[in-house]
Amino acid sequence: MKKALGFNIVELMIAIAMSAALITVIINSFSSLNGNFLFNTNQLELNQNLRMALGLIKRDVQNAGVFGSFSFHDQSSATSYMESSATNNCSTPEWCNFDISTVGIKSASSFTSLATNLDSGLTLVAGSDILRLQYGSDKVAYITNASIKSNCAVVGNYLSNLTFTDQGLDLSASRYMLASTNHAYLLKLSSGSTLASPLTLGCPNYPPTVAVESMIGSVSYDPDVSSMQLVNFYTRYYFVATKSGVTGLYVKTLQSNGSLSAAKLISNLVTSINFVYKVNTTSTSINNYPNTTSRYRYLPTSAMTNTYFGQVSAVTISVSGSSTQAVDSNMAKLTQTESDSVAWR
Repeated sequence: MKKALGFNIVELMIAIAMSAALITVIINSFSSLNGNFLFNTNQLELNQNLRMALGLIKRDVQNAGVFGSFSFHDQSSATSYMESSATNNCSTPEWCNFDISTVGIKSASSFTSLATNLDSGLTLVAGSDILRLQYGSDKVAYITNASIKSNCAVVGNYLSNLTFTDQGLDLSASRYMLASTNHAYLLKLSSGSTLASPLTLGCPNYPPTVAVESMIGSVSYDPDVSSMQLVNFYTRYYFVATKSGVTGLYVKTLQSNGSLSAAKLISNLVTSINFVYKVNTTSTSINNYPNTTSRYRYLPTSAMTNTYFGQVSAVTISVSGSSTQAVDSNMAKLTQTESDSVAWR
């Protein structure tokens, strides 16, 4: 009689134990690989979001206070800036007019006019700064000719009949900056008006009057038309808020109708934005300071005043965020901060 072939009970138990051990190793390896994959994916997503948000803010910060060939970082707003007094549909000074106490950049824990004009259901997040930037568009209209007229009781001599070549301006906007290398004029067109060449500037205020750039005695000289440009005037707010359950970095921008745009989500991973300013503590007689230690101060938003915002020479931007998913068994999320600096002079 043939002997029966097969496993006995001992061999079967050994085989099961070895299989169980092997399966346990495979499961643990897979769990570890899956955990590493989730960690790396979340880290990459967070890093990309923060760098993208930082890049957008940095680009606008670099343009802050710059309108065509004119920069408020190089000129005094008290002597080189003026604005027309025409009345139009943009009536909120906080975003309709250039804030001459600044160089185009200001941050705060709140802005009154922004807070009262937030989208329905949108709530600002505490602990994050709000950034307001004012700058000119990248696209410009080059002035090719400008004449000077006199006998204006308000400003004496003034520019008129500006002929320009449009290079992509928004011609239906309510605000424009007419800028040369030495002066900047905020032009306010009346409601419903469209910018057209030649631009006739009447006396005294409608359409907006622009005084000539320079006079020697009673003789007025043509402005530097070769450097004169028309650009759209922009005001933009960056802030962290929650809307419809989504917390992240939002932006609102001045529109051509004089209102702010609806809040647009930039990233749902950003949890705060903060700024530290390098402030030039003196605007004159800087040679009296033997070293930069006594000349500059580095101040966070909470320590800044209107005077300091007019003396900013650099700013450090910090964007912080967290991942959307937990990356470990303790349900902890990844956190990260990206920082970069912008200097104007």
